[in-house]
Amino acid sequence: MYNPDSSLLEAGMPVLLRSRRAEAQPAIVEWVRDGGPGVKLAKVRGIDDPDRAAELRGAVVCVQRQAFPEPDNGEFYVCDIVGARLVGPSGELGTVEGIVTYPGSDALVVRPTDPEKETVEIPLVDAFIDRVDTEIGTVIAKEEILEFFR
Repeated sequence: MYNPDSSLLEAGMPVLLRSRRAEAQPAIVEWVRDGGPGVKLAKVRGIDDPDRAAELRGAVVCVQRQAFPEPDNGEFYVCDIVGARLVGPSGELGTVEGIVTYPGSDALVVRPTDPEKETVEIPLVDAFIDRVDTEIGTVIAKEEILEFFR
């Protein structure tokens, strides 16, 4: 869900910091640098005390969606499909609640429309998913997806 290779975060950018210890807070990025494989280090304006900085270690840095570059054709951002309808050949199957990443592929986390059914994970692969339409908030599935809803 998060891309450690992203170059989206930059100096001067307004962000929202979400830590486990405190409520989300707005901030301005002062600088960003590479901290090694899969790690970004960032300095936040006004956080000059090492103890205060330590409180934010591991915080999620949220960037406004409009700051994202347009995805390539056939690609999408997770935030663009959370809440999307999952539609199969026979109609609506559920609502996308998120994506989980596994070594082999990503999977959609779907809350079925049938309240008696548990949340299911659908591999985000061509065998099950026909296309993702972020314009209308819909993931269109192939018939093979029905096995996850029995």
